[in-house]
Amino acid sequence: MIEQRTAFERALGTLSTTTIFTAITSALLLTGAPATTYADDFLFATTTEYEISGSTARVELDAPWSPQANITPVGSDAVVRNDGRYLYVVNRLGADNLQVIDPGASFQTVAEFSLGAGSNPQDAVIVSPNEAFVSRYESTQLYVVDPLGQAILDSIDLAPFGDADGLPEAARMIRVGGRIFVALQRLDRTNAWAPTFPSMVAVIDIATRALVDADPVAPGMQAIALVATNPSNELSYDDTGARILVPLVGTYGVNDGGVEA
Repeated sequence: MIEQRTAFERALGTLSTTTIFTAITSALLLTGAPATTYADDFLFATTTEYEISGSTARVELDAPWSPQANITPVGSDAVVRNDGRYLYVVNRLGADNLQVIDPGASFQTVAEFSLGAGSNPQDAVIVSPNEAFVSRYESTQLYVVDPLGQAILDSIDLAPFGDADGLPEAARMIRVGGRIFVALQRLDRTNAWAPTFPSMVAVIDIATRALVDADPVAPGMQAIALVATNPSNELSYDDTGARILVPLVGTYGVNDGGVEA
């Protein structure tokens, strides 16, 4: 494991935990919290045939473990998040939208709106049904949106962290207290998508919707510079909840990846 504690610990605020389960493409455990209108706990998954379309399924967490397939159509490359009330599906390249599903209304889609044609949204951090942060792979602008209101509220400029092709390739995100950490792959499309050193993690303050300088001593706005490159998978906490784990692929075809904390 590669460790880089100082920059992350400086940027971390009060920690909270979210439990996420993975099944097929992406899955979530939803519990019947007081704000919900559905009664049962279940595992929710997106499914795909990788080309044209995707769908969703659910499985009960207690006997008789009843599965239900093909509940609601989604994009062929989808990531799902939840806030305990709604399911939020980030439909990636080709669909390029955010879809809101209500489990309490027979899993109907209650909102769906474009995040920009060809923008290839990657992930979402849900603050509330009316505020979410969405990373977009084909843009320098990270969007702040109103999922239920189907509106773009604000944008955060990540252009200072772009590589030679101008894009930072904003990918997975994780919320820690009042801050959001955004993985920036920095792949150079003019050089066969080679990782540009260093890959980074940008830090965003939720309340101000502004970037946080990860190194105030250095001139300009700084992100957290990673030791390895190409953070391509889901960010998570370590067992202590004190550090973020960043899985890094490195250069494709080269054994130079790892997990950075």
